Amino acid sequence: MTSNQQPNWQPISMLSFVAQHLTEGLEAAQENLENFQRAKDRPGSLDDCTVERAISVYSRQADDLWVFHEQLARWRELNLTIEQSNSLGEAEKNLNRLEATIKELMPLLYKLRSSTIDKILGMSDMEVALNVLSGKLKSPT
Repeated sequence: MTSNQQPNWQPISMLSFVAQHLTEGLEAAQENLENFQRAKDRPGSLDDCTVERAISVYSRQADDLWVFHEQLARWRELNLTIEQSNSLGEAEKNLNRLEATIKELMPLLYKLRSSTIDKILGMSDMEVALNVLSGKLKSPT
């Protein structure tokens, strides 16, 4: 969301939709974190486009998390049913977990930038050897 856009605050009837959105976002982020962690030990397993796209997606998502925090806070101020309160509590937990997952993902993605197949293919044999010997690039096993 750009800084000049005002969020369209939702009524409490949208709680289940927002909660589901947060659950799915968390699941996707956790799955991507696991995949990118595996790629960390496999230089050349990712290309520039994949890493840059992930950085773009998760940067935008991180920038927009404040909207979800504010929406959930607004709902928290309402006179909620027990079911709504429980659902809101679960949504808040998932939002916090999503935020933590993105915070873990971002530095990993920036680190993966240097070991994409595109970067490795752009190096001379000497550069690859020096990067492997210096530990900057893990040797594929």
